[in-house]
Amino acid sequence: MLEYASYVVPKSEDGYRNIICLFIEENVPHHTFPLPSERNIHAIRGIPASTAEQEIKEELEQKGYTPLHVLRLKRKAACPCLWWW
Repeated sequence: MLEYASYVVPKSEDGYRNIICLFIEENVPHHTFPLPSERNIHAIRGIPASTAEQEIKEELEQKGYTPLHVLRLKRKAACPCLWWW
């Protein structure tokens, strides 16, 4: 059981990383949530089924994302769903 707890909200991603590094170096027990830029799974809905997965991957890269995989999920509903991580 913790004797005390603190809540820290850094203003930038660099500040977040610096605080985490300090906690690790000083062996401070902590819990964090991933930054939005570090989350892995995203879904994009409403992309026409005729759009090639490679074309979608290239477009994501042009917008600054680094997709590891692009996967089209097929279902019987009218709107196909695309997952990438």
